[in-house]
Amino acid sequence: MSRSQNNEPVTLKRAYLPRQAGVFGLLEVEELSVVTLELPWRDNQRSISCVPEGTYPLRKRASNVVSRSTGGDYGEGWEVCDVPGRDWIMIHVGNWLRDTNGCVLPGRRLGWSNQGAMVRSSRAAFDELMEVLDRRDQWQIEISCGHPQGV
Repeated sequence: MSRSQNNEPVTLKRAYLPRQAGVFGLLEVEELSVVTLELPWRDNQRSISCVPEGTYPLRKRASNVVSRSTGGDYGEGWEVCDVPGRDWIMIHVGNWLRDTNGCVLPGRRLGWSNQGAMVRSSRAAFDELMEVLDRRDQWQIEISCGHPQGV
């Protein structure tokens, strides 16, 4: 696989849902756009809060949650690194807020169910995201608040 020469960062533009219902986002990297689901903002508390807005390195590493959420098809995934007071913030497969544990869940579409906010086709979006992210050894991710089109 050829390595990307593009130095553009990964961007995650978010929309915070009312009543602490979660955070929907639009993650864009090169030609790919996927939607995301995160926990609501809870003062950056480990495992129960979304990631604070800012710019962080994304690095690939071995991950049990990625392995578990993909049925062992992937042993490594991408971690949002250097977040003050936090670690192990992975991008991984999942559909509902209960699946996040403070991580970022990709999907192809946003949704709502009797269990609350959700993303649909998370595994398909994850596969696409891994294919693009694997073009480089490291990325930067810019996380910001906004009302992205499509969210």
